[in-house]
Amino acid sequence: MTLKLTKNPKVVVIGGGPAGSFFAHFLMTKGAHLGIRPEITIIDRKSFLDHGPKGCNMCAGALGHHLVEHLRRERIALPLHVVRQEIEGYILHVRDKHVLLRQDERPIYTVFRGNSPGAAPEEGIVSFDQFLLDSAISLGARFIRQDVIAVRWPRDPAEQVRLSLKDGSLLEADLVVGAFGVNTNLRQRFMEGYRPPKTWLACQAEMPVDVEFSRRTLGSNIHVFSVGEQGIQFVAMTPKGRFITLTAIGPSVKMADLEQVLGRPEFRPFLPRDWGISCHCHPFFPVTAARKPYRDRGLLVGDACHARYLKNGIESAYFTSLFAAKTVLNVGIGENELAEYARMCRRRFTFDNRCGKLLFFVHNTVAARHRLARAHLLLAEVERITKGRRRQVLANALWSMFTGDTAYRKILRELLKPAVQARLLVEGAHSLISGSRSWEKYSNRKLARLRARLHEKQLRLKPNSTVAIIGGGPGGAACAIRLLSRARAANIPIRVVIYEGKDFDRHYNQCVGVLSPPLETLLHDQLKIELPQELIKRTIQNYRLHSDNSDIVLSGAPDSKPTYTVRRVMFDRFLLKKAEEVGAEVVRSRVTGVEFVNGRTLDEVRVYSESQYLRADVVVGAFGLDEAMLNTFERATKEDHSYERPRELLKTFVTKIHIDPVFIEESLGNTIHAFLPAHSNIEFGAVTPKGDHIIINIAGRDISSLDLDSFLELPKVREVLPDVDLKTLNFYAGNFPTSPAANPYGHRYVLVGDATGWMRPFKGKGINTAVVTGIRAADTILERGFSRQAFEEYQQTCADLRKDHLYGLLVRSLCGFARSFGLFDVLLRAAQDDERLRSILHMAVSGEDSYRNVILRLMRPRTSRRLFLKSGKHLLNRLTMRRAQGRQSAS
Repeated sequence: MTLKLTKNPKVVVIGGGPAGSFFAHFLMTKGAHLGIRPEITIIDRKSFLDHGPKGCNMCAGALGHHLVEHLRRERIALPLHVVRQEIEGYILHVRDKHVLLRQDERPIYTVFRGNSPGAAPEEGIVSFDQFLLDSAISLGARFIRQDVIAVRWPRDPAEQVRLSLKDGSLLEADLVVGAFGVNTNLRQRFMEGYRPPKTWLACQAEMPVDVEFSRRTLGSNIHVFSVGEQGIQFVAMTPKGRFITLTAIGPSVKMADLEQVLGRPEFRPFLPRDWGISCHCHPFFPVTAARKPYRDRGLLVGDACHARYLKNGIESAYFTSLFAAKTVLNVGIGENELAEYARMCRRRFTFDNRCGKLLFFVHNTVAARHRLARAHLLLAEVERITKGRRRQVLANALWSMFTGDTAYRKILRELLKPAVQARLLVEGAHSLISGSRSWEKYSNRKLARLRARLHEKQLRLKPNSTVAIIGGGPGGAACAIRLLSRARAANIPIRVVIYEGKDFDRHYNQCVGVLSPPLETLLHDQLKIELPQELIKRTIQNYRLHSDNSDIVLSGAPDSKPTYTVRRVMFDRFLLKKAEEVGAEVVRSRVTGVEFVNGRTLDEVRVYSESQYLRADVVVGAFGLDEAMLNTFERATKEDHSYERPRELLKTFVTKIHIDPVFIEESLGNTIHAFLPAHSNIEFGAVTPKGDHIIINIAGRDISSLDLDSFLELPKVREVLPDVDLKTLNFYAGNFPTSPAANPYGHRYVLVGDATGWMRPFKGKGINTAVVTGIRAADTILERGFSRQAFEEYQQTCADLRKDHLYGLLVRSLCGFARSFGLFDVLLRAAQDDERLRSILHMAVSGEDSYRNVILRLMRPRTSRRLFLKSGKHLLNRLTMRRAQGRQSAS
């Protein structure tokens, strides 16, 4: 008998922590798409509004950026009043040595799991657990503060489960979910056949400190001390404003063990003179998986089921809850059906946790042996100095182990590479045969030599440095905002000058003005900018793709990010204004020349404009495909790795029709119409609705304005346009690159946006490329400097933009072939009843995914076989007709 949820099931979740709230969230949001509206009751004896130990959920409270991103995708935005502190990196200490681990610019956040560990609550602060619980309640869940005494499972699976509460009341449920973790006695008697995970007993303590002391000693870093003792694997110090959370991990750690360790010399600089503990607890940590965490009408999520080894308990709760909700909704709630949930958890956690146990065993073994530990830390520091962030294998491995940022199996795979093992072997052997003094002298000399060499190779941003940005469009403005914001956070006063010759109040930009995902997320996360509603002219919900004789409506997934249309000049003006607000100087004149001066005593950039002369440390080219500036840069860089503009371009022609918004709403709505006309120079065309006007654009290698005339006369295009005199329309001509530029960076210069040629060769997404490259150029200048070697890191970080180029050319070639042989009609008719093919077409037309993924999905056997058969049949019919016509002509 297969048990399924009814349309309005009663669901009881025991535990109001993250696992319980996540499960309630997923069941309600995903169930709504299936027409299932559960009545969810969350039960927990705690209130996370309480301060002190009684409201605490016994967790270090560090949220990785992956979890924050998962929450944002679920539309659970983390508010500022939940965050205690933003973390920039980890510092790993092994005895008297340490290494800074800072591998990702996306921050980690620290939170309280209860309201506050202090004697009184802090005003305006909400615990993370209460925030998640409130989010679930806002969706329709009910919360009861009560203790569950017993759960009575029915002998007949068709009957409901009964729960007895401490106040004597009874509840009946179609499904009961245990989200109570491993720190409650209920886990021992929850369900027959269930065996809880094996656990370690950790020690966690809250130490009140002065905020200034915490800032001065810990900074914005979590400090991890590898103790090298059998009883304690490591101790973490997590800053949270007025408190520092101390977490000691080991098989059985008592408060006395933690106090003893804190007395060691390496801890003294990080403890106040008269330090004390306001509260402490001994939470259990799961180190194995549970056995059979399910039965008819019941299952467990979170720590009580599966968790990542020693890390990411909250993220593990997220995934187990997600898997559980998917299984319950799509498979069923019987014991046989819920076995699929256990399989999903095993696939994610079991093998990875084995790799994690091996990694931590090796790490602790090394940490316990001083000579091996110092060799490993030296190698990590050498990598940090000499290699780009993505090539720091050992430093990345340590970072990922302690942040939980990467799967353990991937870390292990990187560490087992022969080159890495060879370096570890050589340096380890050297350390083993060296005494303390000789090793200290050797390591200091090696690091000093590397730092000196690095200083010679790299030019760094210093206080009062000047950055010139040529072009005030999205790329230039984004670069300025990111650079000034991060420099201010690092206490580096710099001058940023933006040259922009256009007046955005009068000039027209030859761009359709479509803001597609993930631009809104980029603006929010990287630039701290919210897109104002008055800037958005229309929210695009669909694309309608037209061939000569067919058409199809393409819609994204229900949870996909929105696409907006804007007036490009207004968007450019908005970003440039934001750059001015953070301190950028805007010079309203065109640049007439750039000179790189590199002599014995002078090494600088000189920028000449119509209104002023500037001496700068580095110049950022954000001028797009401006012919004059392309010529200027090619001449200026001739002596050193000459820049060469993108050679392949697509011509574009744009026009717009001002019309009554009522017509737009009735005729076009929130749909962009894309056209793929056969037997034409036009590779694609589009009709894009905005607030009070419509944008029409075409693109192709060899098109002219006459092609736009012809496009506007096409019957399918005329159907969606108002009845206007086409001769009164103004046309605007432009280009966008379809091949990469050569040497888009060098000594004291870097280019961003269109000038790099790193755009999608068929679907441009020029605004996205400009903003992304502007941000990454700013990060490189701030972190690595502005030498040619530094900007090689910039090119590596933009590999995701460059590697899609070849796949885009392949898609473009396939479209050319399809256009020549009339295959678009076949493709659209095939997609009418094929959801997978519609999804692929939507990705290609909207640009929401890479062309690589578009090609890979097209190559899947089922899709490729169907397209091959239908295309072959069409081509055969076409050949037969042509032969018949030839015979008729001959006769």
